[in-house]
Amino acid sequence: MEKIGQPDDEVSELYFTDTIDPTILNGHDNFSNVIIAQLYNAVENKLASPSIDTSKKNDFYISLKKLAESLGKKTDFSDHTGIDKILKYRSGIQVESFFHAYVENCIELLGCKAIVIRIDDVDMALGRAFEVLDEVRRLLSCPYIIPIVSGDHELYSHMVRVHFEGSATNKSSISDESVKSGHKLGKSLSESYLTKVFPNHLRLPLLAIERLLPHLLIKEKKETSDSISFATYERKLTNVFFYLCNGEERSTEYPKPKSAREVTQLIKALPPSKLVESKDQNLWDIFKSWAEQKHHGSTYTNAQSINQLADYASNDTVFRFDQLLAFNPILQAKENVSWADKDFLLEQKYAINDIIPPSLRRKGVSFEDNTNIIQSVFNTEMKVMRSMPPLELYSSNMTLTVSTVEEQHNDLLLAVYTHRDYYGKQGNRKYSIFFSRAFEILATSILSISNNVKVNNWGVQLKEIMERVPFYSVHAMNPTKYLEQEGEEHSLLQSTDSQDEINNNYDYSSLTSKIMEWEKTNRPKLSGLKSYSLLPIIHSVFNKVFTQLHILRTEVSTSKNYPEEHLTDIARRFEYIVINAFASFLKDDHAIQANVAIGAQVSTLRDHKIFMSVDRTLSRNIKGIIDDSTKEGDEDSTSKSKVLISILLEIIWDHPIFSDLNYSKEKMELPKYPFTSPASQILINQNKTPVYKNKAPKLDSLDKLQKRLGFSNAKRIKSWASKNSEDAIVEYNNAKKEMEDGSVTLRPNSAHSRMFNVLNEFSNDLKNNQKTDDNINHSVDAVDAVDAVDEVDISDNISLDVSKPFGEK
Repeated sequence: MEKIGQPDDEVSELYFTDTIDPTILNGHDNFSNVIIAQLYNAVENKLASPSIDTSKKNDFYISLKKLAESLGKKTDFSDHTGIDKILKYRSGIQVESFFHAYVENCIELLGCKAIVIRIDDVDMALGRAFEVLDEVRRLLSCPYIIPIVSGDHELYSHMVRVHFEGSATNKSSISDESVKSGHKLGKSLSESYLTKVFPNHLRLPLLAIERLLPHLLIKEKKETSDSISFATYERKLTNVFFYLCNGEERSTEYPKPKSAREVTQLIKALPPSKLVESKDQNLWDIFKSWAEQKHHGSTYTNAQSINQLADYASNDTVFRFDQLLAFNPILQAKENVSWADKDFLLEQKYAINDIIPPSLRRKGVSFEDNTNIIQSVFNTEMKVMRSMPPLELYSSNMTLTVSTVEEQHNDLLLAVYTHRDYYGKQGNRKYSIFFSRAFEILATSILSISNNVKVNNWGVQLKEIMERVPFYSVHAMNPTKYLEQEGEEHSLLQSTDSQDEINNNYDYSSLTSKIMEWEKTNRPKLSGLKSYSLLPIIHSVFNKVFTQLHILRTEVSTSKNYPEEHLTDIARRFEYIVINAFASFLKDDHAIQANVAIGAQVSTLRDHKIFMSVDRTLSRNIKGIIDDSTKEGDEDSTSKSKVLISILLEIIWDHPIFSDLNYSKEKMELPKYPFTSPASQILINQNKTPVYKNKAPKLDSLDKLQKRLGFSNAKRIKSWASKNSEDAIVEYNNAKKEMEDGSVTLRPNSAHSRMFNVLNEFSNDLKNNQKTDDNINHSVDAVDAVDAVDEVDISDNISLDVSKPFGEK
């Protein structure tokens, strides 16, 4: 239009009036009068000019007077009668021609060929939308007027349809059939009306913002630098608010603008010149407001958490990582944000169901402990602002018995990776394995070494973390909630003896000094991070780590693939999971998104070199970031220049919770603290206060026989043995040998005890029925067959009768 409006040797062909916004009109304003007034404002300066042609001026006012009279309301004609009243109505009928004449006079004064009237946000003026559209239809059909009406076609359709359907169905006395027909007619009329007001050939659909942004250039008025593209602007923005994150797994996701208006608002609020460093609190306040406007929970909680870091600048304040909004679902629920929509309780219920072993799931057993603890705080109405990873749930398969740790109960490995100070109605306080403390110590150390937060006293800081419930365990939701242990598979007899009274007097001084030394040595290497916040990458790592830890907990709880697992083994799995998570978000090129170390055999896991040689996830993700060969060699080696992310990942892997507590990157010769074995106990009662008894011992041979026959009844076993004497003797010898080798004592009156007694009696009957030497010779082959099955020492109490052929009574 600019090209059309400004030809070289002619006056402007088009005149653009100021934009009319129906949403700001007063309630009594008639839109027809607004349009006429807008045109009058356009020519007002011309009318005031002393050089104006008087005849043109007079013509203009005459046309304006006629138009004003024709636009009068019905009440304006009440004083007129007879022919005067008819003449007044006649002028109302001619309103269109009077309007055209008025516009022609305006064009004469403005010296143009047409007038462009811009009407914006009609679809937002819900109460006056149809009135505005009708005026567009009636008045702006003038050939000298080019109306430009903006808005959403779907909203126009809805409002016009409401108008016509209301007119067609607003009689209370009409029948239901007429109402139905009226709705159908209203829809048809609305479509026809919009086609008439906005002909299809004159509709100009706007391009989606996604198609416009690649062509957008941003230039600040006060800056002398060149303009930048929106893509460059986004890189600057994500570099500030998601520093070091590579975008994998939505790690740099922020609420993007969805309209041109939002693009303008975002750039004005966060101009490129301000996107320099991420520790500017004002920037995070603006980013938080933007996230709140867009209802983006992840960005909102990140921004709020970074603002919280500033609260820990005091020397008297101990840093509480667990109180940061991004990592605390309880605080998110208490924010009571109207747009929060993530159902934390439901998500955790799904996770709880994951860790129920298939054998118990088939019996209908549920792990109510975890559910009860969470439901004591959360209900279905409480929502959090972002999806949270599964909590570290209680699982009896990931515990250590008191007797296991008795000799080394003050080992700091237990302090970091286990928790036993929870309430249990059964008095059962085994060492439950959780990883939250280790993650919190590591995250706090990273924030401290990068100057994101100030830890003034590591001794006090470490003591506070160690003596508190692991921050993302199920117990942290409600530390005072009793643990019913309804899903427990282990006998309570193991945990109610005097050994349960062991006092863990942990000495944190050695770990404190090592963390302080680690921080002192490595802080200068990370001076480049002083202007940026590392909380966003820690937030992404948190999501990934605890999601994979839940998969690990599920595998340990539901499978039989971890018979030799020790605490040192699972701590190393945690180490590899954490390092891989950091590497996957720091790596510039494509990262391998796969679980790491969860299914590795302990023999492989305990030798770092072997693990790295067979692993296909961690080894590829750290490639190009860490040169593993230099790590294992001279620590002072400067043979390879390190970029910042390489240094950061190396420093994280050298943290004392890895290098000092659990033989990081070394061969583990002596694993410590085996897991509690669930092999010989079973839950047999599911009352509110459960009863636990030892499971009846079984013999594999008789178990297979029982399944093959389909019964264990004594009479039926005796009948089967008499008809299958050879098989019966083989099964008897197998069962006898299994009892001797395994020192198994069958419980009296149990199914296997009855089966064994019948087979034993059958064997003795063969011996007692011995008759002649000829029969002995006849039965040699059968005896050889029995001996060939399993060579066993026949006791004095049990003997084989070889005097008769098998099967002969």
